[in-house]
Amino acid sequence: MGPVAALFEVATGRDALTFGKPAPATYLEAASLLGLPPDEVAMIGDDAEVDVAGAKRAAWAPPSWCRAASTAPATSGAFSPPPDAVYPSFAAFAAALLDGSRLA
Repeated sequence: MGPVAALFEVATGRDALTFGKPAPATYLEAASLLGLPPDEVAMIGDDAEVDVAGAKRAAWAPPSWCRAASTAPATSGAFSPPPDAVYPSFAAFAAALLDGSRLA
């Protein structure tokens, strides 16, 4: 546990609950804070193992992976669960979102 969590424990008198990506609880809490069911929240990330897999395990809308230029395209299928879509850049994802092809 880090110093910030320890500070909150002292201030509140309660034990800190810590979690982070790729734990599904991270994504479920984010959806809850947005007031949305998980299947109405999408994840776009640059790390298929952490961002995309965690979102899929939390039953979020189909997550996408914006592949880093240094990542070989063939590696996208090596992740479990794999991303639903792979874009070479965030700009390519944004273009697909704006033209409606991402929403199909």
